[in-house]
Amino acid sequence: MRDLAHYHALIARYARQSAVLVLIARRAGEVVGGLLAFPFGRTLFVQTSSVRTDDGGLHGVAPALVWEAICYAKRGGAVVVDFGSSGVRQEPDPSHPNYGLFQFKAGLGCRLVTMQPFHDLVFRPVAYAAFRQGERRLLPRLHRVLADAPWLVSLLKRSA
Repeated sequence: MRDLAHYHALIARYARQSAVLVLIARRAGEVVGGLLAFPFGRTLFVQTSSVRTDDGGLHGVAPALVWEAICYAKRGGAVVVDFGSSGVRQEPDPSHPNYGLFQFKAGLGCRLVTMQPFHDLVFRPVAYAAFRQGERRLLPRLHRVLADAPWLVSLLKRSA
């Protein structure tokens, strides 16, 4: 998860060149989801989207956000909406943690398209190797801690 400054910088950067689509979903005045996308030419690129998952009654939020993004794209003359990767690899595996996201996108008519992978351009190999090693060791542990402690996630959100 990136901090709010990252998204402000993205919007400031791309708003100079094209429109920006920011969708906010609310229920009873409370934000329950959002989507950020940038149109370029005849493609709308969905940069990020998020939906609260702590309330079982919010199942319609993601489809509503996606549908509005599709309608916006069509009104603007786009012929493609790029929803980004589901992260399930070339042959989707039902046991993959993101398989549900893949199914959601497939249900919208999305196709799995293989693109050139990204690569890091490393200027300081020793620092980079140390960071990647720490990332591989710490992030899975942090994820497990946060999954087992919803109260800690709430505390972190309030302090941000």
